[in-house]
Amino acid sequence: MTTFFINTDIQVIYCMGFLSGKNNNFKFEFPKYFVPDEIEKKYSPILNRIPGNMCTTVVDFINYSIMSVEIEVNPAEYEPITQTDRGTPFGRLSRSGNYPDYLFAKNITITFQLDSAYIIWSIMVDLFYHYYCWDRKNDEKYIPKLPGMEILDAYGKVLYRLSFFNLLYTGVSGLEFNFSSNDIEQKSITTNWVANEILMDMEPSHI
Repeated sequence: MTTFFINTDIQVIYCMGFLSGKNNNFKFEFPKYFVPDEIEKKYSPILNRIPGNMCTTVVDFINYSIMSVEIEVNPAEYEPITQTDRGTPFGRLSRSGNYPDYLFAKNITITFQLDSAYIIWSIMVDLFYHYYCWDRKNDEKYIPKLPGMEILDAYGKVLYRLSFFNLLYTGVSGLEFNFSSNDIEQKSITTNWVANEILMDMEPSHI
């Protein structure tokens, strides 16, 4: 059995936890307080009229509609600094002067399943407008207390957590309408987010 050692706190993760990994081995959901009262009151009656709907709140409907979460936290390629040694034809390369955190992308894309009435799109647009104007009302720049994400191993145990700090909601994709078909061809919408900081907390697998 191979053992991997992580320098941070010298925690150990056994490779058996990775043997049957799946694409859905993660937990991500919006908390209740993400949806303000005025949007909850606007859409709750609409959701209650949908046949077979099991979501009692707007945030439940949002979480139920999540299809995928793409997090871009990889370090970007930087341009090395070229310096020529004085009095010689030789030169050398060195690291850039940027702070390491500046090199990491911190973009998040959340894809939602589009319902036949485009309700999820309308909700996310209203939330975008709310949080875009929210800082002007409350003297705040960022979305408060947005949840993080848990990555699980094959046994359902938490491997590590991603926490987002100073998050901005930056955009919602558009809708496609087509008179040539009776079926809705568009199946999803995407929302874009960017964080000032993404913190990774490693956890033991507890196998």
